[in-house]
Amino acid sequence: MESPLPPLRWIVGPERADQRLDHFLREHLPALGRHALRRLLQADREALRVDGRRPALGLRLRAGQCVELSEAAARPTPAAQPELPLVVIATTERWVVIDKPPGMPTHPLRPLETGTVANALLARFPECASASAYGREAGLMHVLDSGTSGVMVADRDRATYEALRAHFTRHAVTKGYLALVAGALAQETTITLAIASLPSDRRRVQTVATGGTEGRPARTEVRPLARLGGWTLVQATTCSGARHQIRVHLAALGHPLAGDVLYGGAPLAGLTGPLLHAQAIAWDDVRYEALLPRAWRALLLQLPGASDDRLPP
Repeated sequence: MESPLPPLRWIVGPERADQRLDHFLREHLPALGRHALRRLLQADREALRVDGRRPALGLRLRAGQCVELSEAAARPTPAAQPELPLVVIATTERWVVIDKPPGMPTHPLRPLETGTVANALLARFPECASASAYGREAGLMHVLDSGTSGVMVADRDRATYEALRAHFTRHAVTKGYLALVAGALAQETTITLAIASLPSDRRRVQTVATGGTEGRPARTEVRPLARLGGWTLVQATTCSGARHQIRVHLAALGHPLAGDVLYGGAPLAGLTGPLLHAQAIAWDDVRYEALLPRAWRALLLQLPGASDDRLPP
């Protein structure tokens, strides 16, 4: 049985009296995110009503008021774009596995945004739009940064989405990445720093001590694969999925990713962002892998000490 969609009509309880309307909506629609919700409502003000009237987003609510948001606004579905490239690794009756290219966003963050993995996916597998409660996700189980390449999974029905979401929640899904980091990383290590938002710069996150009141627990296991001049190619494995986890964990270790200027990484000719590739994803007895992008492999082969037999496929 499919899980019910989140409500689009709410009555303000006494515990939320005097709460700002935009904060109220963020609480009830967490998948949209604060900035995405604000942009959406600014673009479609007719979608929102409080007691039947169009309100200001900074309105302070009163107990007993009725807040209504149109379904189209709460769950916008990306436009199908068959002209966008999409590399399909595998398909089953329940899910689709794709290989995301670097430079392509995962899903739209603004109304009518195009050019994302979700836009390409829905052109080939339109049923993915209804797999999750939020159409913009296109059934995708996880998010990769725009500059990150590699394996992603999208579900084709709600039951599969809910079942696999439970795996992610229990940290029962293992994800493996390849990353090029600065300096010589000589031995395996495990990083367990929690990850928290950075109020002074919303583009970034920060590491904090595990066990504190702030931050999301995160664990990254790092194994060096090859020393390539002043860089080290590493494999990073995690069962958690905090935002920018691999990037900020390796930066905290003193080995920021090549091209990751946001976290102190040095530039590298041929890179426009961090060299980070989602190589594998696995759960239960299922495992899928994605090859390194050809351009990145060619870039690595130009580094001192690199050769085909020292690089993963």
